[in-house]
Amino acid sequence: MIDAKYQGKGYGSRALELIIQHVETRPNAREFYTSHLKDNDATGCFYRKFGFKYTGEVLGGDLEIKLAFWPGVFHMLLDLTTIRPF
Repeated sequence: MIDAKYQGKGYGSRALELIIQHVETRPNAREFYTSHLKDNDATGCFYRKFGFKYTGEVLGGDLEIKLAFWPGVFHMLLDLTTIRPF
């Protein structure tokens, strides 16, 4: 979670990029799951811009969302987006 005063500066995007890149290095990793409060549409939009899709599951009031990937593909997708490198 990024403190409100630091949101909109790219820190969350960069952090998620690094986490996904790390998960890609794990043997047999093909899906990455997380969740967010169901009333927080901004967080849902944030995850969807990275390719996450809703699973339809609700976990304690949070909406589950997952990213299915193949190793190495996420790096290529980042090169095609407008996400700013640091």
